[in-house]
Amino acid sequence: MSLSEHEIPLDLLQWKEHLQIKSSDGKHFIFDPIRKKYYILQPEEFVRQLIIVWLIQDQKIPRNLIQVEKLFHLHGLKRRFDIVVYNKQMQAYLIVECKSHDVRVSQQVFDQISAYQQAIQAPFLMVSNGQESYIAQMNNEIKRFEFYSEIPKWQL
Repeated sequence: MSLSEHEIPLDLLQWKEHLQIKSSDGKHFIFDPIRKKYYILQPEEFVRQLIIVWLIQDQKIPRNLIQVEKLFHLHGLKRRFDIVVYNKQMQAYLIVECKSHDVRVSQQVFDQISAYQQAIQAPFLMVSNGQESYIAQMNNEIKRFEFYSEIPKWQL
């Protein structure tokens, strides 16, 4: 079974019109509604902001339950997650790993996010490069991902 069989249908580009992009001194910047400031518009940041808009607008997740690019420690090393969604009890619920559109979603990406999952203990994982998106839940009993074929109903 290949990874592509688990891809969920998610057209993130439909949320592009909700992004706030500006130019200054020949550089492009994109507004992050969670961190409440502009960041240099790079491909991974573009995907991250599309996912944030999708989480807020489509999935109806409150802004105060979303954290972006926070530092944490994993095996004594400093790491930074892209997005974590918390439940109403402020427990990590969904970890999102964003990749640039030119980075294929691979087993290596899932290895990265599964390591983050061990530290953060969120039951749901999402990986997206803006074109391919995957959502999985870690089954701790069998130590494997169970992939979703569609977007689950979040129980925050």
